[in-house]
Amino acid sequence: MNTLIFALTFLVAVSARAQLPTTSPKAAGFDPARLEVLHATTRRFVDEGKHAGIITLLARDGKIVDFRAYGYRDVEKQLPMERDTIFVEHKPIVETWPEPGRGIEAGGAGIFSTADDYARFAQMLCNGGTLDGQRVLGRKTVELMTANHMVTLPNNQAATRQKGFGFGVEVTTDLGQLSVPSSLGQFGWYGAATTYCQIDPTERIVAISLAQHFPFNEHNFFAQFQTGYYQALK
Repeated sequence: MNTLIFALTFLVAVSARAQLPTTSPKAAGFDPARLEVLHATTRRFVDEGKHAGIITLLARDGKIVDFRAYGYRDVEKQLPMERDTIFVEHKPIVETWPEPGRGIEAGGAGIFSTADDYARFAQMLCNGGTLDGQRVLGRKTVELMTANHMVTLPNNQAATRQKGFGFGVEVTTDLGQLSVPSSLGQFGWYGAATTYCQIDPTERIVAISLAQHFPFNEHNFFAQFQTGYYQALK
């Protein structure tokens, strides 16, 4: 049910409006040279054949700072990854498709999206429930959604966790036990086909990576991606 709520909220939040506005990395507080290191790292995952293609997007303060598309969305046909590539995210594992008339039957799975559309949804959550001046979710609803609800577990289970879980999102609770840079309260979730979305309200960052790869995060790209964009932060 938590994931269903997450999916339905996504459908409400995304509109036909344009993508988030853009700004330069420097203006947003990122070091362009360090972002180039992240680009090289990501490109290496594609060049080494670990992933056919990857899209990455970084936004800060509601503006896109960095967008990159690497490799191919279809290797056999040599079709490159593009900004409007829909991640689905050959035959979906839950028997759902994005085409009109086929629909989404699984309440707990089956989101189809582009990086830009998903960034708008994530930005709404980063803003505490608002987007383009419109309130989509109540402020206290977002606070409850992104709180750690695992504290009700016995202490011997909860005390050693670096991340807790809210309503549909994981939440960073202990930086000391985490192996990658983060912020307390960073939250987000993943897709089975190696898709990543993390939202950092403290640093006002939205980070998205879409790879369309099984098994899930097989080559540990997420840790490399997260380390790279936090290292680029001034």
